[in-house]
Amino acid sequence: MLTDLAALGLALFAARQAHRLADQARTYAYHRTGILVALLNASALIVIALSIAVEAYSRALHPLAVQPLPMLAATTIQPETTGCVTTDL
Repeated sequence: MLTDLAALGLALFAARQAHRLADQARTYAYHRTGILVALLNASALIVIALSIAVEAYSRALHPLAVQPLPMLAATTIQPETTGCVTTDL
């Protein structure tokens, strides 16, 4: 959620910068800001994906034991907390 918020904030910044007018020093105005923000966002997504892949690899090598009681409690309580309707067949 925090990364989504950061990406939206950067997109808002880039959109506001894109509306700035050109001057003598910046003949393309500030349209390059959008490209740089997209590069930054893509880089952040690649870093996040790599960190998830590293964590998944380490868990594949050393799996955690499943604790049955918390798992049973989660599956028992889950339909009531999510508002799902269960039907008996």
